[in-house]
Amino acid sequence: MKNYEKLHDLLASGKWREADEETRRCMLKVAKLEDWDAGEYERMDRFPCEDLHTIDRLWVKYSRGKFGYSLQKQIYLSLGGTRKCDEKIWAAFGDYSRMASRRKMVEIP
Repeated sequence: MKNYEKLHDLLASGKWREADEETRRCMLKVAKLEDWDAGEYERMDRFPCEDLHTIDRLWVKYSRGKFGYSLQKQIYLSLGGTRKCDEKIWAAFGDYSRMASRRKMVEIP
């Protein structure tokens, strides 16, 4: 498992945008990718659960339950999302996530 100290520190300091970028960087490193490519999403099925759980736990803890992959999953499923990509549901999820993120980033002290 990767060391997530920098992510921890950014989240603990409330530096959400920097933490988001660090999360992306960490995940790419763990997945051994240079960038997310449409053809690479199947690698997420093999992404180490321990790493994903650690990242999620950090986000949920420091955002006081407002951000995290487990929360995104709940929202995606509530919109009717499944493992099979449906562009309409994915677009609705993106719209919901962007709107919620803007509102929550302002509210988190």
